[in-house]
Amino acid sequence: MRSYRSNTIFSMIVSLLLIFAVIGSISIFYKYSDGFESEFKSFYVEVDGETITSEKKGFVLSKYEPFEVNVGYLFSSIDDDKTGYTFTIEPNVDSKTDFYYIVANNKIYFSELRDYSKCFDIELKDDSFTIRPLGPLSSTESYSSLFSSLYDGKSVSCDFQPYEDMFCLKVYSANEKSSVQIYFTLWA
Repeated sequence: MRSYRSNTIFSMIVSLLLIFAVIGSISIFYKYSDGFESEFKSFYVEVDGETITSEKKGFVLSKYEPFEVNVGYLFSSIDDDKTGYTFTIEPNVDSKTDFYYIVANNKIYFSELRDYSKCFDIELKDDSFTIRPLGPLSSTESYSSLFSSLYDGKSVSCDFQPYEDMFCLKVYSANEKSSVQIYFTLWA
């Protein structure tokens, strides 16, 4: 009688552990597949406490409220090659939102330049970085000063209406096989 009770208790404990393991596995898969919206990814970033494995729109960046991007690998403790990252800050533009600015009498379209990283103050760390725009951003004049950082301080003139998700921060894994895209707007 005692062995039957021990076996039953043992079976219940094992069953509960298996159920918790399945629930835990599903939770991890849900988190690292963007809520089952994409394939499972072991490379991710965290911004404002939110885990992003593919793309996310709607972030706002200001000089006074920069954001910190934490870069992570799900299996980094198992695989030592899962460290490092690179990134670019690209224009998020289409035919309706593209505009030009003028540098030394040359018309340059926003979409022409592929990396606007020089427009930002970026503090790099091993597994994270903090990003904030250079200078204040209260008008298109401020964008002129922001863009002048790309051209060694040369005078830049522009006249456009800033728009939502104007920039895209692309963070790449060390082997550049995975990437995460974060779309953001600049705000004063």
